[in-house]
Amino acid sequence: MTTITFGKYLAKIDYDKENNKFHGRVVNIRSVITFYGSSVVELQKEFEKSMEVYLDICQERGITPDKPYLRSI
Repeated sequence: MTTITFGKYLAKIDYDKENNKFHGRVVNIRSVITFYGSSVVELQKEFEKSMEVYLDICQERGITPDKPYLRSI
């Protein structure tokens, strides 16, 4: 199983045959955050962009972002 990180946020990576892309899902918070990429570089960029959007939305709404917790995959 492959994972990537953004700070302490952990995403599990799978391959989506239908879309011919990699699919990532953050697994150590309650909020659902997913992203896609055609290459490893694109996947990492999309992960970072998704996390930045999530954190911006939390700030705009005045809510505390989910804190990453330890998770064994």
